[in-house]
Amino acid sequence: VGSPYSHPEQHVMQRRYEMVLRYCAEQVQQGILLYSPIVNNHWINKHLGEDGSWETWRAHDMEMLRKCEALHVLQLPDWQRSKGLTAEIKAANMMDLPIVYVDCSRE
Repeated sequence: VGSPYSHPEQHVMQRRYEMVLRYCAEQVQQGILLYSPIVNNHWINKHLGEDGSWETWRAHDMEMLRKCEALHVLQLPDWQRSKGLTAEIKAANMMDLPIVYVDCSRE
């Protein structure tokens, strides 16, 4: 599950985390196996502080993406400007992974 996360304001990052968490919980309830770097690493990233940039997570995220069957992109506000999500979409395209765009405008 890909989504924007980084932002200068912590409350925006927290809100993004909560929205991704809700989506992941809904998917798990439907029996869908998934991985979300945001949900799985939010608390680690909070501990890292300013060291928790996209560059810190890039190799980890790309390795996990290689193990996926598809990329679900949550279209949260500013999703198209997210450096990390843009890189994940580009990588998924290069790997010929299906990409599912999830409209989150109701959020």
